[in-house]
Amino acid sequence: MMGSNYAAAGFANVEAFVQAMCDREAAHLRAFIGYCRENDLVDALRDHDWAAFAEIYNGPGQVDHYAALLKSAYDRHAAHAAAAPGDSVLHLLDRGPAVRKLQELLRAAGNSIEPDGVFGQQTEAAVRQFQSDHGLAADGVVGSRTWAVLRS
Repeated sequence: MMGSNYAAAGFANVEAFVQAMCDREAAHLRAFIGYCRENDLVDALRDHDWAAFAEIYNGPGQVDHYAALLKSAYDRHAAHAAAAPGDSVLHLLDRGPAVRKLQELLRAAGNSIEPDGVFGQQTEAAVRQFQSDHGLAADGVVGSRTWAVLRS
């Protein structure tokens, strides 16, 4: 993501954006999600409309090329998630059996979330609350630590 998009990514200035990108990987994800929200790209990702996403994110010059790359990456990661639900890192906009398992575990832990297999804003909020309640970094990203506590 280009530094000129710092505001759309949720940063006060380009220096804060660059510093966050240097500090931690989670900041990249948050910046990307902020950019997607600001530029109305969430629906394109949710709907797997790779061409619509590529046109806005990458520009109109090579939409077909970038759409094909996005589809290929999604298919590769979706196949992995389906093969090993609960072993993958999950975050906003993910979907599939691993997300459904996450939602079922959140529900068993007392959250009222309805398992639908879509990691939307309600799931993200439920994950953040669970992480906060259990002394984990409340970043909304489900990695190995969050999975371990959910299963315990």
